[in-house]
Amino acid sequence: MKVLVCGSRNVGRSSENVHVSLSGQEVAKAGAQRDFVSSTLTILHSECRFSLVIAGDEGGAERLGLHWAQRNGIPTMAVARKKGVLLQKKVEDIKERNLRMLREGEPQLIVCFGEGENTSRLLAAAQAKGIEALLFDPFAGAPPPRAEAPRPPGVVTSAARAR
Repeated sequence: MKVLVCGSRNVGRSSENVHVSLSGQEVAKAGAQRDFVSSTLTILHSECRFSLVIAGDEGGAERLGLHWAQRNGIPTMAVARKKGVLLQKKVEDIKERNLRMLREGEPQLIVCFGEGENTSRLLAAAQAKGIEALLFDPFAGAPPPRAEAPRPPGVVTSAARAR
């Protein structure tokens, strides 16, 4: 199954704007988020057998998804934003890149860890195409969910809110 991993760019990152006395807690929280993503993908893979992990390369949830796939020997498709020829500046915004991931990667499932404006647009586009999406909240501090049997195409599920 081809899966697209997306979500918040803040997943697994510790905040730089904390007092020194709280920095250890921030690092532990970021580690717990990384563990949540890894454990959730492992559980889902055990039931759905991922054949390809598609993700952007901006950081956060998408980079964690790519790293998880590489550690587990699953092929990856890292989709970078397009750059201009002369200045090497990014000429494609994240919204356009996300739509390109859907078009070129042809995922059968989307696994989302947290969401923001661009991720919400990606999920809406996926729903319009009938692609199933699972939404998890890595910021809640809960253990990873147990995988459930895949639902019919077109059903967008908020797994984190349902638990």
